[in-house]
Amino acid sequence: MAVIMSCFPSALTKKPRRKPSLNGNGLTVQKDLSGRERKTHLAERTAVVPQTITVKDLPVNLRRLSRNSTYLMKVLGQILSAFALSGYISFNVKFMKEQYRVPQSTISIAGVLPMVLGMMIGVGLGSMFVRHFKLSPRGIGYVMAACSFLGATCFFSVTGLGCSQDHIIGVDDVAEPYNTTSADVCMRKNDCKCQNAHFNPVCDTGRGRTYVSACAAGCSSSNRRNGTKYYLDCVCAIGDVGSLFGELENTTWVTADVLATSVVLSGVCPKQCSNFPIYVALMSLAMVCMGFPTAGAVMLQFRIVDKDLKSLVNGLSTFAMSALGMLPAPILLGWLIDSSCRFWQTDSCGTRGACWIYNADEFRWKFHAIVGAVRLINCLTDLTVTYKVRYLAFRA
Repeated sequence: MAVIMSCFPSALTKKPRRKPSLNGNGLTVQKDLSGRERKTHLAERTAVVPQTITVKDLPVNLRRLSRNSTYLMKVLGQILSAFALSGYISFNVKFMKEQYRVPQSTISIAGVLPMVLGMMIGVGLGSMFVRHFKLSPRGIGYVMAACSFLGATCFFSVTGLGCSQDHIIGVDDVAEPYNTTSADVCMRKNDCKCQNAHFNPVCDTGRGRTYVSACAAGCSSSNRRNGTKYYLDCVCAIGDVGSLFGELENTTWVTADVLATSVVLSGVCPKQCSNFPIYVALMSLAMVCMGFPTAGAVMLQFRIVDKDLKSLVNGLSTFAMSALGMLPAPILLGWLIDSSCRFWQTDSCGTRGACWIYNADEFRWKFHAIVGAVRLINCLTDLTVTYKVRYLAFRA
């Protein structure tokens, strides 16, 4: 595509225009479409040649924009909108994985496709809406504010669409997660010698319990059948599940019914949660609201500045959205989300690495509450811009 574009000439040649005939009084004589002669004074037809803008004019033009309070408020709203969008798309896939425990293939589709389609549908519908109703600058401001408020409502509403948190033995089966747990007692009793801060969860399917690792469950061996890994001799979980392969060792504290249905498998125990489709639908609506006012916002941005500043305004707005909105959002939200970590990866020297597992409830409300709050502040900036352009109209 770039090669094709480079084949076009840098400037298109214009057809020479016929010079109008002059009479003795300095009037130009031209014929209109009906063939009648029309006389106008030469001074009225003299075109105003625009002045060339150079780099030396940049400080003056920046000073002019800095005194335009309407434009500054509009840029602030764009920064907040970029912050909310960048922050959400950076962690939405991680959130779905931690909260709903759905397959990775489902998360990859649900975390990207509805967001992209929602933005596209929003931009398309918003463009047709502005064109059909021929909105004034004040009307566009009201649309921007309404979309920001509806988007904030969507983000706040999903804070209650959570699922039950995974209870992992060896991490948080006591009030203080890093104190002695029941798994620690069992490991010491059986001399398991497990590695600290090692997260490789296994699931006791019969009881629905998740252990931080196979060692924490007291498993001493494993076997693989049909691509599935089974752990055996799990004395801290269900006793000995070797009966699955003809190696049952009876225990005094596990009943035969439990042993008959219990299997220790790799991974966190699955959970049933019906809120995932509702969450995807609400987030898709939030993306539609984010893209709906885009066309009108561009029109409004070019209307509130002078004609000779339109190109400069376009570049400055893009730079401000990138540097002050999209860039710091993942950093700040990542720091906030890390505060909800339940189990950190640590090496032998005690250096902390990545977070193995998060507190699902804290992750959910911190993540969506901060994005919703940013969208709500964005609504206030849009209302301020609407008030400032209440008497403004688009030029014909």
